[in-house]
This record gives sequence, structure tokens and C-alpha cells, in this order.
Amino acid sequence: MRKITVTLATILLATFALEIVGYSLALTPSQTPTALSANPSLGPTPVVSRHQGVSGNATIEFVSPLCFPGQPTVSTTGPSLVITSVEGKIVVVSLSWSLIAGCIKFAPIQVSLNPGTYSVNLSPCTYASCSVLPITVNVQPRVYSPVVITIHTGIF
Repeated sequence: MRKITVTLATILLATFALEIVGYSLALTPSQTPTALSANPSLGPTPVVSRHQGVSGNATIEFVSPLCFPGQPTVSTTGPSLVITSVEGKIVVVSLSWSLIAGCIKFAPIQVSLNPGTYSVNLSPCTYASCSVLPITVNVQPRVYSPVVITIHTGIF
């Protein structure tokens, strides 16, 4: 019983740490390890600066019922980021997913966009908690708007 409690506590701390890291990535896009570029024609106005868009992370928690905190982080596959402008223009961005402790998928997000309003989604997203998506984001000139997507699979 104690071993399960310690494992659960470790998982919760790792999840909390990932959310803090993701929030800090959203606030400091120049330090984001993976930069992804979207279609420059996306959006209602010409690009004034390439230093604007959305930045943050996507996390899919508990893709497996067992987590192993000592297991190395490995590359994995996951859903793509789908961004739709209010004009209906769609851009699909492949994310660089990592599998952490064998049970949590994590991907940094940084996409340059023109100023405007966008719908941000993951596709395909087959978990019941995907109902929190899409997220509406307003991109202002010369600012990366934070996007933090957390999906709970229901496995625990």
C-alpha cells in the first residue's frame, strides 16, 4: 500500500511540475525548445512580427495505467495541433510528443500566427475529456498567447 501511495505522490508531483514548466514555456517563448512554424498567410492581417502566435504545451495524462518514475523519457506519437482562424483557414501542426515515466505524453507548443482569433484543438483526440477542446485564443501583435492543454484519459 505504501509503495502505491509513493508512486501516486510521485506521479502527481511530476504532473504538477509539467504544468508549471508548460506555463513558464508559455510565458517565455524564446526559451521554448521546439519552435514550430505555421502558414504565414493564416490570419486576418499581414504579419508584422514573427514573434507572435501561441505558445505553451499539451499534456495527455495517464495513457497507461502504470507509471514508472525512473523510466527514461522517450519520443512518441500523439495528436496534431489543429488551428482554425475565424475566417475558417486551417493549419495542422505536428507536435514533438514525449512519453514521460511511461504514462504521460507531453508536447511543447509554439506556433507563429498573425494577430486574430483562433480555435486551437488536438486531432485526433479520442478521450472523453477532449470535450474541453477547442480552446479559443486571441493573438495580439508581438505577443505569444499562452495555450495549455491538459487531457485526463480517465485511466488511473
